[in-house]
Amino acid sequence: DDVGHGQNAMLALQRRQDRQFVASAALLATNPSLRSAMATARVEGRPGDPANGSASDHPDVERTVRRELERVAPDLGSDLVATTDEQGHVVAAFVVPDSDGTSRGAPATGADLSRLAALRHALDPALDGGPSELYLSVLRVGDSYFHIAAVPMVVDGFTIGTVILGDRLDEAHL
Repeated sequence: DDVGHGQNAMLALQRRQDRQFVASAALLATNPSLRSAMATARVEGRPGDPANGSASDHPDVERTVRRELERVAPDLGSDLVATTDEQGHVVAAFVVPDSDGTSRGAPATGADLSRLAALRHALDPALDGGPSELYLSVLRVGDSYFHIAAVPMVVDGFTIGTVILGDRLDEAHL
């Protein structure tokens, strides 16, 4: 039947787009400049980590990672680009500004995203691999919603955090 065939085609297309979304995040996780900035953040102390002081104690760490996110964001076509540490706390995030120049919906530095299924999967080395849908979640920040892909950032065999790409699900962007 034509309706069933059309639905199957749409599902196949959505699965392919999801795989490409996760693959884009995985490609970003291999970016040498971003990996270097995240490795530096790990050594100098994570923003928002009480053991290392507040985010305001490490403004250079967040600024360096955020600058790199801002630099790569235009080429990605996603609304949100962020990184977390190995505990799932936001190191830096960048949201592409709206048409009026307002950037809204970025998760705060130090925000705990570890409860998101995609981040739990990305941060657990025992769960490495698997279908792309395991790396997908919906993130809510205030009134903003993002469909996200979260993948591990691995340096020298150790997961040092995640890279997150997000597409807005807000009414104005659908």
